Amino acid sequence: MRTLIKNGRLVDPSQKINKDMDILIEDQIIKSVSETIQASDVHQIIDAKGMIITPGFVDAHVHLREPGFTQKEDLVTGTRGALKGGVTSLVCMPNTNPVMDTLKSIENLKKSIEEKAFVKVYVSGAISKGLQGVEAAESELILQAGAIALTDDGRTTLDTKLMTNAFLLAKERGALVMTHSEDHEITSKDKTKPSPVIAEAAIVERDIQLAAEVKGPLHVSHVSTKDALDAIKRAKERGEDVTCEVEPHHLVLSDANCDPGAAAYKVNPPIRSEIDRLAMIEGLRNGSVDMIATDHAPHEMTTKVGEYENASYGFSGIETAFSICYTKLVKTGEIELDLLVDLMTHKPAKRLNLPVGTLKEGAPADLNIIDLNENFKVNPDSFETKGKNTPFKDWAIFGSVKHVFVNGKWSLKGGQIND
Repeated sequence: MRTLIKNGRLVDPSQKINKDMDILIEDQIIKSVSETIQASDVHQIIDAKGMIITPGFVDAHVHLREPGFTQKEDLVTGTRGALKGGVTSLVCMPNTNPVMDTLKSIENLKKSIEEKAFVKVYVSGAISKGLQGVEAAESELILQAGAIALTDDGRTTLDTKLMTNAFLLAKERGALVMTHSEDHEITSKDKTKPSPVIAEAAIVERDIQLAAEVKGPLHVSHVSTKDALDAIKRAKERGEDVTCEVEPHHLVLSDANCDPGAAAYKVNPPIRSEIDRLAMIEGLRNGSVDMIATDHAPHEMTTKVGEYENASYGFSGIETAFSICYTKLVKTGEIELDLLVDLMTHKPAKRLNLPVGTLKEGAPADLNIIDLNENFKVNPDSFETKGKNTPFKDWAIFGSVKHVFVNGKWSLKGGQIND
C-alpha cells in the first residue's frame, strides 16, 4: 500500500523542518519526504492543503486502567481516545489491579495490548510491590520483559534504598525511573484541600540527589511548581541525567481562572498559583521542561462532584492536549508551534528511547494531519475515552486532528476512527 500526502506544511522538529512538503508512505514506513513527489503508482492521495503534518504525538504518562478498573477506562477506549487526540505512542502507568509489579502481570498486559490497542502502547512497571513502597517489585524481570520505565506513579516511593536500586537497574537496562513527587507525610495531614507546594518540591530535591549519587536516569512526572522546576533546572546545569514533563492543565489553569479546591478541578499535583503556571511556560521556553504529557486519568463523573476530600484525582486529557496547548500557548504567542510539536513528539521519543516522533525517511509511518484553523467546542459526550472528567468542557479551541496514521494505517479519517 502506497499513500501520498500532498500540499501540507510539514512540521517536524526532529529534522528542523517547517515547510510545504509531500510525504510518501509505503506499507508501514515513511518512504520519501520531498517538496514534490509525483503521483505515480500510489493507491491513495490525501490533499492536506491548508493543514499541517506532524509526527504522531508521544505521551509519556497515561492511565489506561486495565486491568482492574475498566469501569473507568480500558485498552480499547483509552487508545481510541489517544487516536482522536493524535497520540500514536504512549506509556501506560502501572497503578492497575493487579499492580504491574511482577513479570507475569507485565506479560499479561503486553498480550492484551497486542490484541486490543489502536495505537502503540509501551508499559512501565512498579518500583515496589503493590506500590506500597516497602518491598521491591520484580523490577529486573519487568525491565527484561520490555518495560521502558519504573515508577510507583500515584504514590511516592519514600524508601530511599528502593529508589536507589531502581535508579541502578534503570541505568543498567537503558530505562527511566519516573517519579511521583509527593511527600505523603505532608499530604496525609489534611485531605480537605490541595496539597502545599513544599510537598512536591521537597521530594523532587530528594530524588535529584538520589539519582545523582548513582548517576541514574530520573524523569520527574507532572511538575507543577516553580520551586520544583527550579531544582530540576539546577540539576540540568550540573549535567545530571534529569528530565521532566508538564501537563496541559498545569500550563493553562491556575488559581486565577479556576478553583483548585473544587472537586471538578481536583488533580494530583493540584492546580497551582498563577506564578507557578507562568513558571511552567517559561520552562517550555528555556528548556528546563522536556516534554508535555497528559497524565490522562479517566474517572466516573460521579467521583468528580461533592466534597473535595471525597473526589477522585485527575482529568481525561488525551483527546484535547494538542488543541488546548495550541490554542492557549501558540495562538496567544507564548511559544512557537515548532516548540509545541517538539515537546509532544521528538523530545519525549528521544528521552524514552523510542523509534518514533519523527518523519525521517525509513521511520515508522506515524503521523497527524491537523487543521489549525478549525474551531470547535470541547464536548466530553463525544469523547472516545470512558472518562468524561475534563476541566475544559465547552472551551472553544483550535487545532482539530483530522487524520492519523499508525504504522502506515490510515486509522483516523476526517476525525472519525477507521475501524
